[in-house]
Amino acid sequence: MILVLAALALIQTADPPVDDVVVTARKLANLDIVLKRRRGRLVCRYKRSSGDAALDTAACSVSIACHEKAASVADLKACITSGLTALLAPRTDPT
Repeated sequence: MILVLAALALIQTADPPVDDVVVTARKLANLDIVLKRRRGRLVCRYKRSSGDAALDTAACSVSIACHEKAASVADLKACITSGLTALLAPRTDPT
């Protein structure tokens, strides 16, 4: 749920974005994941996929990393928003 709210906030507050960023943000808005502990490990389960396996995996990685270090719900939301913003950042070609 926090992931969906963070994605929607990014769509609404971003500067005029590049088309790829808009598409990715919309995919993230469709994503619904749940984090659960299994045998002492935090695992990510998809209730609804974004339709992009790599994006789903990256969003789960961000969510797990944030959950492990967040001290409060506010910290968790800020961390996930920051991580998703990094996923949405336009990629520059290193060559």
